[in-house]
This record gives sequence, structure tokens and C-alpha cells, in this order.
Amino acid sequence: SLFCVLLIRLDLLRIKISIKLCPFKIHIVYFRIPFMKTKLKNIALALIDICCFFNSKQKYRFKYKEQNKGDIYILTSGPSLSETFETLSEDFFVNKECCFVNDMAQLSFYTKIKPLYYAMADPCYWVDENKTNESDIIARTKTFEALISKTNWDMILFVHKDAFKSSSFLSNFSKNKKIRLIPITLYDLKTRLHSFQNFTYKFNYAAPSANVLCMTLFCCLNMGYKQIIVFGADHSWLPDIRINDKN
Repeated sequence: SLFCVLLIRLDLLRIKISIKLCPFKIHIVYFRIPFMKTKLKNIALALIDICCFFNSKQKYRFKYKEQNKGDIYILTSGPSLSETFETLSEDFFVNKECCFVNDMAQLSFYTKIKPLYYAMADPCYWVDENKTNESDIIARTKTFEALISKTNWDMILFVHKDAFKSSSFLSNFSKNKKIRLIPITLYDLKTRLHSFQNFTYKFNYAAPSANVLCMTLFCCLNMGYKQIIVFGADHSWLPDIRINDKN
């Protein structure tokens, strides 16, 4: 192998990346460019992002070919979802384009609403059993069983591309041909060049990395839905982001 060393230091921003390009191995460490302007810095960061795309072997890339013009309903598992069904009946969502997330396949109305989409972003669904806890293993096993046994309609499952590295995850869903797995590349871009960001987001080279709701919203926007209605989106991380009782 050929070893090339490139030293990079962008003002106070320090980045270290290791890239493998067969038969070359490139180590990007640091070099200093004094007084680098913001635009030049963003261009340099964009180049680093591109290197990261090659390093991650981007064979998993979903192209959004079919554009939708209607509405979609995203149902997530927050506590307020139960309040939603006190106001709206389950029948309201029947024959509507819906997306469920995480463990919602275990719920009684899953087979009644028949969501067109499903989303998983938490690594607990595909990491090795020795790298997660027993409660997560039990929960994901129940979810997999529900998805595989109950889903008798065509459904797309959006999932982090890292799940495709798990043979056990893939073998589970190979049992049900109605479920189509679509990989999403969750990667936080370092550059702030909007044109470059828009390109990578549009063609699924990258997606904002936050939680399953953000990933689902991203997918729905890219699929062209004009109105996205979200239910049960309350989450513990929202009140946890505070400084004191007044903020």
C-alpha cells in the first residue's frame, strides 16, 4: 500500500480522517492555513465530506424517483399519540398515506392503518446482542416478529445504512418480501456550502443525523410530499435541553 500524509488544520477547527482507497491508504491528519476565510474553509470541508463518502463505500443510496404531491401522516410513539386517538379514531388514518416508527408494529392498530412507510434509526435494532442490553433485545425481537408476521401489504422500511452490515437484521426481513428495505445515509455534513448540502441531501449521499423523526421528515420531504402531519412527536430530549427552569 501507498501511504500519503496530508496535514490539515483549519483555524481552530481540527479534523482527523482516515481514508482507505484500495490499493492506496490515505491518512488525513492536520495542516495549518492561517487566516482562512469562511468560504475557503467550507470548500475544504466539502472536500473532506466527499472523502468521507468514498470511505463509507456508498453502495447504499436510495434515489427518490417517485414524487408525491399529497399529504402524509407520520405517527410516532410519544405519549401524546394516545390523546390523538381520543380525538381522532383509528379509521381516520385508514386509506391514508402513513409512516410508523420504531416499535409501533406491536400496536393493535398497525394492521388496520397499514402504513406505507416505516422507519428505524436507532442502532439498538441491528447492533450485536453483546453490544446492547437485554431489554432492547427483547423489544426489537417483538418488533421484528410483528413486522414480519403482520405485514401483508407492500411497505417501505427506511433504515440507517449501517443496518445493512448486520446479517441477522437482513435475514429477519428476508422472510417477508412485502417489506422493502431502503438505506438512509445519516451523516452530519461539516461544510456549510448550501449548494453542496442540497446536492447531497437530494441524492441521498447524506441526511441530517438526529433521531428517527428527523430522518422520517427528511425522507418525506425528499419524496415530494406537500403537507406532512405529525402525531405523537413529543420526546424527552426536548424538555431536557434547558439551562434552568426559565429556559
